[in-house]
Amino acid sequence: MTKFLKTSIAFVIASFATVGSAQIATFEKTVHDFGTVPESVGSLVYEFKFTNTGDKPLKIIRVTASCGCTTPGWTKEPVRPGESGMVSASYGAKGRTYPFDKTLTVFTDGQPKEITLHIKGVVTAQPVDIRKEYPDSVGSLRVKNFRDLSFPLIDASKSSTTQRIDVANPLKETISISFENVPAYLQVVSEPVTLDSQQKGAIKIYVDGTKRKNYGYAKDAITLKAGNVKRIINVSSIVAEVFPSMSGFDIDKGPRTVVESEIDFGTGKDARITFKNDGGTDLIVKSFTTTNSSITPSSSKSLKIKPGKSAEVKLTFKGADTSGLNGSKIYFGTNDPRNSLVEISVKAGM
Repeated sequence: MTKFLKTSIAFVIASFATVGSAQIATFEKTVHDFGTVPESVGSLVYEFKFTNTGDKPLKIIRVTASCGCTTPGWTKEPVRPGESGMVSASYGAKGRTYPFDKTLTVFTDGQPKEITLHIKGVVTAQPVDIRKEYPDSVGSLRVKNFRDLSFPLIDASKSSTTQRIDVANPLKETISISFENVPAYLQVVSEPVTLDSQQKGAIKIYVDGTKRKNYGYAKDAITLKAGNVKRIINVSSIVAEVFPSMSGFDIDKGPRTVVESEIDFGTGKDARITFKNDGGTDLIVKSFTTTNSSITPSSSKSLKIKPGKSAEVKLTFKGADTSGLNGSKIYFGTNDPRNSLVEISVKAGM
């Protein structure tokens, strides 16, 4: 036998000896399917079992997960030949209501060097108790946030932002939603108009300033109708007239309103407020609105005030207790481009 042949045979024998003398991780399975599980379980945990089928101690160096939603764990001590260890996977199901398929990569000091494990399943959302999530009601229609709506100052050439009231149908049959007593400048819609069983929706409301004929404050009682049951939604809004673009020179030549920002009724029923025109052209006080319907002006006619002149407006309270006036607001619409809507606070009872 030649020297070369002897060397080759010795190399092959040594190679087989090397392969036969190793640490081998043999897993019972590499894929686990949790199936369909409810979100309420919180965390899904599974342990992959393996046996060291080699003839040397086996050590898991590390385990990495494919995403932060999965937390790995593993046997930290070397696993002796013939003995078993584990790799665990903990998946956070809460807030992840969809199918998942995640991997763990296991790194060992034996064979194979890397092993891929899979966990998969489908997480379903927890059943929602509509009556708890939507505590208010209009007949059978459930409402999450039933309330009166208030829209702050709106430019008369624009529309307001949209406010919403969330609704849901807990029944097996459908619920139809409609509205009554809606003025032209209020846009009120239900999305959808008919709620199917267990369906959620929203009532959306906004103010179209271009359709308001009277500037100032307005309060409207619109009727929400769900099936045959009705309920009032009060909607208040303030719309101010907008003048065309004017130069600073033109504004300075125009009317200029001078008026107190507060009026005091004291303990009486009447109060007076004085307007002065410090501008260069006639000041017109042309509209009156108030948050308190018990306050009325002595005249509903427009008031024209010459430059440098003053005029008085008498207001009368027709309620029983003047202390109820406190916190009320009065709005006067004017042709003053600097202040087209004058707001005056009311106090009384002192």
